Amino acid sequence: MTWGCHHLIKKVDASFSLGPISFTLEPGTVTALVGDNGSGKSTFFRLWMDLIKANQGTWERKEGWKEDTAYVPQQLIGIEAFTLEELAYLYEGMYVKWDQKTFERLVESFSLPMKKPLHSLSVGMQKKALFSMAIARKPNLFLLDEPFAGVDMDGQEQMKDELIRYLTGHEQATVLFATHSAQEVKELADYLLVLHQGQMLGFYEKDRLLSSWGRFWLEGNASAIKNEENVVSMKIAGTRIEIITSDALRFEEQIAAAALEKVEAQPLELHEIVRLLKKRNVSVS
Repeated sequence: MTWGCHHLIKKVDASFSLGPISFTLEPGTVTALVGDNGSGKSTFFRLWMDLIKANQGTWERKEGWKEDTAYVPQQLIGIEAFTLEELAYLYEGMYVKWDQKTFERLVESFSLPMKKPLHSLSVGMQKKALFSMAIARKPNLFLLDEPFAGVDMDGQEQMKDELIRYLTGHEQATVLFATHSAQEVKELADYLLVLHQGQMLGFYEKDRLLSSWGRFWLEGNASAIKNEENVVSMKIAGTRIEIITSDALRFEEQIAAAALEKVEAQPLELHEIVRLLKKRNVSVS
């Protein structure tokens, strides 16, 4: 079962509109939703969960999808006054696949208090509690809105380990998580969905991005390659040229054809690639 949306648009107010957004999540994959603050990531999750309505577009969701979807928002929504003990009792009656043993194991692992209302817990403890309830529901789709933000470093590693453990045992499970951390993307994601000022810049395979983007230092005359489509930026200092390309393999061929000398080449870090994707304009100087 695939998940996704097609030509989704939400006009939030006179100054901000989200979309159009179109993509498909394949079963068993992890996708990172990345973008600056205010780019529309949380709005998109609320749209998916029908907490707000889109102006246009269609969803790719099976019948009964809410039972199969675990949404972890950035903040508590409507359950602040409940204890974990009370929520476990409610969830056991609401969700057919609720796994009480898994829930109890996670509560013990994260040292979560069962009898305190959630609003009395720290942000990090609240995140661990929401995450534990999501795992115990045994969903096929996780929607996680910055799930590790505000969590201590040990807790983050525990949560990542538990998520990977779950995905390993449930091959059809799919994850879409929002993050500002390039490290989280590198560790967990198969794909990136990049938003910028409400616009979808693209849906990218992470490993392909990392292998195709590169920084080259060359010697020679740059005129033969400066207008190539895959040249993202160029800096010239005397005879030394620094170029960033979005297609390193093709650029190697272009260097040879232009009789340029390659002095050095390095892959780009993921955060650099995302920053350049968001710029969207070719810069040649």
